[in-house]
Amino acid sequence: MSEPVREAGGVVVRYEGETPVCLLVRSSDGKNWLFPKGHIEAGEAADIAALREVREEAGVEAVVRAPLGRFQFHIGDTLIDVIFYLLEFVGSSKPQENREVRWCQYSEARDLLSFEETRQIADKAFAAAAK
Repeated sequence: MSEPVREAGGVVVRYEGETPVCLLVRSSDGKNWLFPKGHIEAGEAADIAALREVREEAGVEAVVRAPLGRFQFHIGDTLIDVIFYLLEFVGSSKPQENREVRWCQYSEARDLLSFEETRQIADKAFAAAAK
């Protein structure tokens, strides 16, 4: 069996007043709402990969606040191992990908997210982000 594909992603949070909102992006095929994530490059730390993926997919600059957890899933015979980080929004940049981007409050994010594992990551992120 081959090695798992390692990926990293970020739940970017910013505040509208006292209310935390998080960043969602459409999947590359346009079918699902997700948190930005992607492959960890050779020699790259997972938290740095999460920041890079957020910047590339959504044009968002952020800083790492805390790890949120990991989960695994299969695409065909390939095992994907993803670690997520809670990230704090610090600014915008030009995205490298043409993805639909949306900022959501907790209930909307939970309704839009396409997979139970990402809903569980949202639960942890919003619990950690509550002021």
